Amino acid sequence: MSKTKFIIAFALIATAAFAMTLEEAIARAIEANSEMVMAKYDADATHLDVKSAFTGFLPRITADASYTRLDEVPVIVMPEEFAAFMPEGGIAMGDDDNYNVTLGVQQPIFMGGKIYYGYKAARAGAEIEKFNYNSTCNSVATDVAGAFFGVVKAELFRNSMLDARERMDAHQRVIEAMYEQGLISRNDLLKTRVASSEIDLMLIQSDNAVNAARLGLNFLLNYPSDSIIALDPDTTVAETPLPNLRDGIESAMIYRPDIRMMESAVDAANAGVAISRGLFLPDIVGVFNYSYQRPDRANEPEFYDSWNATIAASWSLLSWGDRVFGIRKAKLLKRGAQEGSDMIKRAAEMEIRNNLNSLREITQRLEVSRTKLEQTEEGYRVAHAEFGTGLVTNTDVLDANSALIQAQSEYISAVADFKVAQIKYEVATGKSFKE
Repeated sequence: MSKTKFIIAFALIATAAFAMTLEEAIARAIEANSEMVMAKYDADATHLDVKSAFTGFLPRITADASYTRLDEVPVIVMPEEFAAFMPEGGIAMGDDDNYNVTLGVQQPIFMGGKIYYGYKAARAGAEIEKFNYNSTCNSVATDVAGAFFGVVKAELFRNSMLDARERMDAHQRVIEAMYEQGLISRNDLLKTRVASSEIDLMLIQSDNAVNAARLGLNFLLNYPSDSIIALDPDTTVAETPLPNLRDGIESAMIYRPDIRMMESAVDAANAGVAISRGLFLPDIVGVFNYSYQRPDRANEPEFYDSWNATIAASWSLLSWGDRVFGIRKAKLLKRGAQEGSDMIKRAAEMEIRNNLNSLREITQRLEVSRTKLEQTEEGYRVAHAEFGTGLVTNTDVLDANSALIQAQSEYISAVADFKVAQIKYEVATGKSFKE
């Protein structure tokens, strides 16, 4: 079976039902993969943190209500010499039933930048989670590509083994007939049966490989484990020049989500330093209260309203170094974030170089395996034809068949690995699979 027949055989399987392309598999994983769902929850949660931080700029409105029942109303009793001028029993200072309803408004006026930089830190945190979500998308896409072509590789290898089974059955029938006629030795017969059994074993192994590969893909796509998804892979391999290393690195510095995530972490650390410095400044707030209460100012059992307005300042003058230590800690965290940003950029460049080298190696391996497959196909054809004329032995035919199986396996692996290597390189240079 030639490499062209491999692709056709798999396409026929794929069209038996709805066939999923790699792009559709990645889209499904981004929507339903458990890791993606958790990352989305985290990203959505940090957006709520931003909204919560913004409320710090807005006034706080409070409402309080109370009712108090006194067992005995306080009274003022004057000395006896003034008793003639006082009501009997003294002057009551209140009422048995006391009601109070207060509506208060508190507006921050100056908080040393803590609210503003707290809001900036929250926004940076939301950016971190957004880029983390994008990075998870790319990671999952890479995993899906590996699992997708893992299934393709296993399916194609099983197809090649079925083809090998057909070749071996045809050859074994010839060998059995020749043995019955006394044209070959028992050793040749046994050698053929052993080779046939080995193919049977490889068929079982290929079936297990298909099942294992499908389990992995189903897990990533969040499908039931026993789901059988028909795949529609692009197994064409065009001869294109290798990507430019410098262009890939420049693209990564701009678009890679993990790099941008660390840049946002530096922004969050800068905001943390500003918040720590703001602790040295006073807090100034404006307060307005409106009350509706009973008894009134004349201690009559009547409701009346009142209001008051206050501007209050609070300034911590001595904290025994607590704020200084806070600033030092914030600066250390900032330096750590900057170092992390530099490190991730160096790691990205290293990853791009390694992926490009792998792509170069796999491209060469693909060419070698393609040539080897053509040679072994021709070798088996010649050996099979010449066996009938007695020019080659049974061993030569079995060896040619084994070489063909090996070449088919290598070519299948090279095609699948090439496709995955392309995606890994694209992800390393900043391609986003997020819709």
